[in-house]
Amino acid sequence: MLYQATAKQLPKGCQLRKEPDMRILFIDVPLPVKSDVPFDTGKSKAAILKELKGTADADFIKKAEIILIYNYVTSNSRIHSVVISAKDL
Repeated sequence: MLYQATAKQLPKGCQLRKEPDMRILFIDVPLPVKSDVPFDTGKSKAAILKELKGTADADFIKKAEIILIYNYVTSNSRIHSVVISAKDL
């Protein structure tokens, strides 16, 4: 259910994958910069949590114990991962 709802709202260029047995959603977000540009995973996680907290999605993520993994991929293929779990919400 969360997978389908997320797929409908995904920005252009992003990809969504799932691992249903482990209840993990992967959201791949391309970045238009190379890896030499600083990336703050802590700030990214805080921004994601700010958007999620208090929503129906957050409640569902907590109840179903889903893990969201945001992979920010630079133009030279470096990946910055941000992990959101039920404990974060």
